[in-house]
Amino acid sequence: MLAALADSPLVGEIVVVDGGSRDESVAIARAAGVRVIEAPRGRGSQFAAGAVSATGEWLLFLHADCRPLPGWEDAVRAFIARLP
Repeated sequence: MLAALADSPLVGEIVVVDGGSRDESVAIARAAGVRVIEAPRGRGSQFAAGAVSATGEWLLFLHADCRPLPGWEDAVRAFIARLP
């Protein structure tokens, strides 16, 4: 997922929020050069911590197990274009 996002011109920053994982996800994120922060375990608290930490105008929240499908960038652009 990190590679797919990092290659996108839509993505200005990537913030990985860790809730105490025991796998290699933090090491993988750091090796990819993204910012890693820690937050209490739980999707809501981790999303909130990421939102507070982010600097962008638009936020895209993804769980680590997600894989963006082909065309996701076009869908995001279309969504943003429809807003006032």
